Amino acid sequence: MKKILIFLIITLFSTPLFSQEYKTAQNIHYYDEKINKSDAYINERCVLDVYIPTNIKNFSTIIWFHGGGITGGEKHLPEELKNKGVAVISVNYRLSPKVTAPKYIEDAAAATAWVFNNIKKNTAEMMRKFSSPGILREGILPLW
Repeated sequence: MKKILIFLIITLFSTPLFSQEYKTAQNIHYYDEKINKSDAYINERCVLDVYIPTNIKNFSTIIWFHGGGITGGEKHLPEELKNKGVAVISVNYRLSPKVTAPKYIEDAAAATAWVFNNIKKNTAEMMRKFSSPGILREGILPLW
C-alpha cells in the first residue's frame, strides 16, 4: 500500500514537469498575397496549419502532407504526432484533376519553403506573431 501511495504522489507531482503546451494557428497561406489574389483555387487550397510547442526550445518540425492520391484529402493533425515535443505543419495543396503535375509538387515546395522561412528557434517571437488578431483573421503571416 505504501508503495502504491508513493507511486501516486510521484506521478501526480511529475505530470506538470512532463506536460507539453502547444499553440495552433490555422489556414495560413503559404503563397504570397499577390499569388493568392491571382488564383482563387490557390487561395482556397494552399493553406497550412501550425501546431507548435510553446515550452520547448530547439524543437524538431514535421511537415505533414495528407494522403489522398493527389485527388482528395484535407489537411489534419494526426493523433500520433500530437504531444510529441515537435512542431507539426499540416499542409493542404491543389488536387488533381483540377490541376495537373507539376502544380501539386510546386505547392509542396512552396509550403516547405514557407516552413524554412518561418520556423525559428525563437518560439516566443513566433507565438507573438501567430497571436496577432489581424494575421490569423486574414490568414497571412508576414515573412521575417
